[in-house]
Amino acid sequence: IVAMINRLVAADSSAVLSSHGDMIPMVLEALASAEVPLAGNGCEKGSIWEIRTDEHGIAEGRYLGRP
Repeated sequence: IVAMINRLVAADSSAVLSSHGDMIPMVLEALASAEVPLAGNGCEKGSIWEIRTDEHGIAEGRYLGRP
């Protein structure tokens, strides 16, 4: 998933991604291992993580909770 996001950045694409809850903690762990700053904590059903990118790839993640 992280590689896919980086490919979208390289292609200068915009995207909204959705996933099952069991995948999101694994993605967050991969981002944390890559030293991507993550603000917030959570993964409740229906919640949102906003992943911001820049010209280099994934820049930061922010937990927004449930709408």
